[in-house]
Amino acid sequence: MTFRFIARRIERERRFKATIVLSTLFLIVIAVAAVPAGRHAARVAWTRAFWEARRWAFGLAPDRSEIDRLWKIKRERGVDLARGEFRRRYAESSPSLQNLLKTSAMDPDSAIVRWGNFDQTFVLSSLVFENDDTGRSYRLRPSTRSIWLRQIVPPEKIPGLFLFQVPDTPDVRAAIPHTQAIVVDESVENTNSWGCRGGEPDLKASFRVLVLGDSFMQGLLVGDADAPPNVLIHSLEDRMKRSVSVLNTGCLGYSFEQYYYTLKYYFDRFDPDFVVVGFFANDCGGVYDLIERGLGDFAETSYWISEIEQYCRTRRDTPCLFVASPAEEQLGARRRQGNYPGRIADLLGQSGMYFLDPTDAFINENLRVTAELASRDERPTTSPLFNGKYGDGHFSPLGSRVWARVVAERIDRLWNARSHTRRQR
Repeated sequence: MTFRFIARRIERERRFKATIVLSTLFLIVIAVAAVPAGRHAARVAWTRAFWEARRWAFGLAPDRSEIDRLWKIKRERGVDLARGEFRRRYAESSPSLQNLLKTSAMDPDSAIVRWGNFDQTFVLSSLVFENDDTGRSYRLRPSTRSIWLRQIVPPEKIPGLFLFQVPDTPDVRAAIPHTQAIVVDESVENTNSWGCRGGEPDLKASFRVLVLGDSFMQGLLVGDADAPPNVLIHSLEDRMKRSVSVLNTGCLGYSFEQYYYTLKYYFDRFDPDFVVVGFFANDCGGVYDLIERGLGDFAETSYWISEIEQYCRTRRDTPCLFVASPAEEQLGARRRQGNYPGRIADLLGQSGMYFLDPTDAFINENLRVTAELASRDERPTTSPLFNGKYGDGHFSPLGSRVWARVVAERIDRLWNARSHTRRQR
């Protein structure tokens, strides 16, 4: 038992200490903010300090608006840093690289510089992507043809990730030979009138699937027909014996937050029977941090997963399947499955039937293909299921087929079970 006067004294001391902490941090933040480069950092530090002190003193957690405000501060800071350094480094680049960047609409005056993957900054072609201020940050342009370049060195020391998906135009093609860039010929991408990779959606198809995802679902360095969601169309038609339309909304650099806003944007327009969320380790932090060390922003990831699940429940209780994209190193090195995708699987609020880890299917297929190649003295140095020949960790056409096969099987079984339950009612 604690006497009331003791409890009151403890509470007064707690509040006093919180005030001292807040005051000290306030003075530190003011000092840092005096330097222009420290203003964003000061705002972030002050916000986090206020949260911690309030939680410690009164047991109050920040509400969602406060969290969103902090993310906005951090992301604006990243974009400002990237833009400023980009402009300086661009001026020092070779004329041939400047010409390619300008022709591709990736120069400082034309490029899309936006946040992605939580707190990274991306530098993108504004002829392939466009700004999005409704939650997605950026999106693919409708009715656009583009292609990927490799072995190109961007301006150095820019705190932003250059992704050389450029418009496939005569001017860009003419600028490429004067640089070290090499065109990945099979990587031509076409978006439909909805701004999604692939053909026009068939709203009359008897079974429609909306796929959310990042660069794995967009299908980097492979052709339109080999992007995983586009392969899924044929896999589902073969299993379900009905017409199928799959809307591939995958976009590089997206994470669960952007999946949610993509879902909201396309759901009513496409009216899907099923939703698939294709995710990867970097959707909640760094790939190495999550797979090897089990570290990531799980609180933020959990929030957006819950939002996706809740949104699907409120739309005719549409089934939503979460599918992990395996990392290439998990096929031959230590699997670390408890970290990824295990840590993300633990955040789901629905039945385990709606979580799919295709790693075993990938391992089996990798063993089969590797043995077949070895029998012909053609043992590959990287997994044939990934774009290792380009030093890229995304699915190859073979990897896309494995993904589509296991996803189609799970969707088919879930849909049959769901239909059977409804008939019994």
